[in-house]
Amino acid sequence: AEGVQFFDVKTACPGADEVPCLEEGETALREALPLAEPLDEVALDFVAPLIALFGDGWTRCFYSRQWQCRVAALTHLSASMSHRLDALSGPEVTPNALGELLDGAMRAVHEGLGDQNVRVYAEACLAVTAVVPSFCGTVDGRLLVAHLAPLLRQLCARMGDSKEVVRLQTVQALFRLLRPPTGNIVSPIAIAMLILRHVAPGREEGDMSPNPSKGNTAGDKAARTGWLTRIGALRDLIKEHSKTMVLQPGALHPGEWLRLKDGLCHGDATVRYETARLYALVCKLHLKPLGDEEAQKPGREAWVAALPAETPPKSLQQVRKLLKLPEEPQDDLGASGMMRSGKLGASGRLGASGKLNTASIAPLGRWEVPMSLANWACCALDALDPLREPTLGNEKAVAGALRTLGKGVANFADAPKRRDGPKPDEAFAALCRAIQQALSSPVAADRGVFLTAVELCQMAVTQLAPILSGLDINMGLSKTIPILMERTSLTGMNDVKIGVASDKLVQQLAKHPKVGAEAVTKMVISAMGRSERPIRPLVLLRTLLSDFGLRLCAQRDVVMLLL
Repeated sequence: AEGVQFFDVKTACPGADEVPCLEEGETALREALPLAEPLDEVALDFVAPLIALFGDGWTRCFYSRQWQCRVAALTHLSASMSHRLDALSGPEVTPNALGELLDGAMRAVHEGLGDQNVRVYAEACLAVTAVVPSFCGTVDGRLLVAHLAPLLRQLCARMGDSKEVVRLQTVQALFRLLRPPTGNIVSPIAIAMLILRHVAPGREEGDMSPNPSKGNTAGDKAARTGWLTRIGALRDLIKEHSKTMVLQPGALHPGEWLRLKDGLCHGDATVRYETARLYALVCKLHLKPLGDEEAQKPGREAWVAALPAETPPKSLQQVRKLLKLPEEPQDDLGASGMMRSGKLGASGRLGASGKLNTASIAPLGRWEVPMSLANWACCALDALDPLREPTLGNEKAVAGALRTLGKGVANFADAPKRRDGPKPDEAFAALCRAIQQALSSPVAADRGVFLTAVELCQMAVTQLAPILSGLDINMGLSKTIPILMERTSLTGMNDVKIGVASDKLVQQLAKHPKVGAEAVTKMVISAMGRSERPIRPLVLLRTLLSDFGLRLCAQRDVVMLLL
């Protein structure tokens, strides 16, 4: 009947909680002061800066054992901050006064956020959103960010608290800080990355156990609560700030978001499902610039492929379902069979032993192993016979022949001059051909053969590079690396050791002074062009661009190949 009533509400920033007026803060402090204990003389030096800024009475309340006093001190801090800043605008104020006030206020808020009393912590969360915005535009933004960083880390750590009210106040404080003017210096993606680094509570908060999701019942419950709170906050961040949450639109690798892998392996089914939902949401957001769902399909497959091999099959299937990918991905290895199941499909995807059918790589054909190579390796020619034309069932013999060559390379440093042996450049070319013979044949599906071939390649480059020209090395590797990458594309997704060994070798070659990032990048691009499953080379190409981007972008031929 009285109609609409209007109120003049003063806020710390648009949309933030109401800031108490100075009179309310003074009243709260005055009522709490009789309950506050005197300060201990031993602690006077420690609290002296706060006494100089806020007075003896305020400091007594702030460090009182009575929670009511601590709440009153924080309330007074929020109410008086704008007035204190106004008082510092006069000409008689020293230049250091503003910095001292910033240090003292941030110290008080930081200590308040560490308080274990629920009411004090809630008031400290409100103080954050009242104090921090007051300094925006008054002090240098970089200085304010330096003070704000530990507060944000503290808030992210408290998101896993066992008390629901603490978790709620924490999330609300974080989201209030994203509003102007604080939101002008704190980005949503920065908050998201901080939360991601705290997403596994056991590992981020000092627990060095290998699996933080397992332990006593109380620990399991706390870990579950921390996961769900942080996942929920991340989902809300993505939905409210979708336009600013993607640093690399169209990225084919999850990057920091791969930290969610621990949630997919969590012991709690709800955590696993919610993590899968979040992972799928982030993937879709990053790949949205690529077009519709069909255009995004290769990228979505790449995000699934980036998950570690130990990810439970059920979690993988949840992610695939949420990304609207087929349960049994179609690729050059066959149209049926689980990617990580180890079962044999009708098309020959995986054998009973978990090995891949390698018919998609054409063998190089019969190779007449030169006698000079056997002399160089100080072995009988018969020891290298398995490399002539490797066939299935001959895996151990092929691995043995590669090891024999490896021993020859290892002994080369002690006796570089070999009687009746080839020249160093001829020996390196023959070693590369031996590696190509092994990796292009069906026996390379065996882990032992693959890892031995990778080790031989690494040893050959390391031992022979000092006496070879860069041209000789690159000529040998230009045919070896594409075959290695193609083999890794077929087997690396099912055997994590194979994938890791291959990636490590390529990255080492990129850093080698006689090979270099430019040559390796061209080899990887060549492997992408000849492979029907370029996911692994694409991921490796992204790594090379991240590590050597400035150098590669300056090379016209590399840029043209990419385009």
